[in-house]
Amino acid sequence: MNLDYSTVFSLAPYISLFIFFILLSLIYTTPKFSVVYLNSGYLRTCNFNLITKNINSTPSCRLFSTYEELVEMSDEDFIEWFRGISDGESTFYIKSKNNDKNFEFRFRIFMHIDEKPLLLFIQSRLGIGKIYTLKKSVEFNVSSQKEIIKIIEIFNHNPLNTTKHLNFLDFKKAFELYTNSVSKSSVELINQLNLIKNNMNRGKVDYTLMEKKEFKFTHYWVLGFIEGEGSFYVRNNEYFPLSFGLGQSAKDLALMKELRIYLAEVLPREYGGIAYPKAVSLVAAKDALGNVSSNTIIIGNTNYLKNVFIPFLDSMVWQSKKLLDYRDWKSILQIKELGLRKTESGVEVINLLINRMNLRRLTTNKEISAVNKEDLARKMSKLLNSQRSEED
Repeated sequence: MNLDYSTVFSLAPYISLFIFFILLSLIYTTPKFSVVYLNSGYLRTCNFNLITKNINSTPSCRLFSTYEELVEMSDEDFIEWFRGISDGESTFYIKSKNNDKNFEFRFRIFMHIDEKPLLLFIQSRLGIGKIYTLKKSVEFNVSSQKEIIKIIEIFNHNPLNTTKHLNFLDFKKAFELYTNSVSKSSVELINQLNLIKNNMNRGKVDYTLMEKKEFKFTHYWVLGFIEGEGSFYVRNNEYFPLSFGLGQSAKDLALMKELRIYLAEVLPREYGGIAYPKAVSLVAAKDALGNVSSNTIIIGNTNYLKNVFIPFLDSMVWQSKKLLDYRDWKSILQIKELGLRKTESGVEVINLLINRMNLRRLTTNKEISAVNKEDLARKMSKLLNSQRSEED
């Protein structure tokens, strides 16, 4: 059997970790290589020693992570990641019951049914909340007063970045009014609670506090935000250009401006490079009336993707199914960097990868991708092996 690094790499997502180590033991040792795998419900990153080809004209292949051992998300990193995913997907909700005689306070995260493992992970790490499974979606729900206190403590010490922070402040104010009140049925209290409730979420119109807000960006906050709101794209034309998008509504413009600066200027310096001021764009979308409805960060600069963004994303522990899209997206970039996008087999593999990404990957999609994993792995292996044979 002609076993080499590209064969093992292409099979990695489809074989057990035990078999993966056996295959690795049969080949080379020296330079480092990283894969992300799923084990016991947790996505982890691992480095292995392999002989690789230099595809970036630098001493090592920057398309891969530099982590050297199995990693778990620390408590500090988890809180930052949870802050990010909550900025993207959470809701603070107040519900009146029994004709305003009682009020219920809920923290909720709704996601697609495929992300149930992610919500189970949150439940396990926090030690609170319940999981409710619907037909196409799944919900993490915290509603007991004791557990709500824990949620409030988390976001008190680790404020959200998006306008959800304002909803949290209202939610906290209402919760403290209600729990500290001796008479839960007083007209004054009920009126206060209803006023706060009606000015939250879709009822909120005043965002002036966000203009002076200080935003806190950390690696794991960015990852959590990406796992909630980010998307990896490949345009299906002869060049197969790659891009990444991260969008938010117009009311979060201040945040998106600061995040663009962080990604373009701060993050690159952490990887020993210079700023990429033009590599990260902020694009506004307008509605039918000409009003800005959303702002999206767009990244398509290949050098930035290779030298900054991919090493950055590879350095962390993912939890969402979006990892699979990222992995395919990164594989397409690898094929392009090896000069294989113009070959018939290269185009075939790229199209197969595109055809199983994003919405096509969802289990609820009636037109779910029919791409055969084993067949794709064989074609990927053959493609990379042919390139290596030519170089040898």
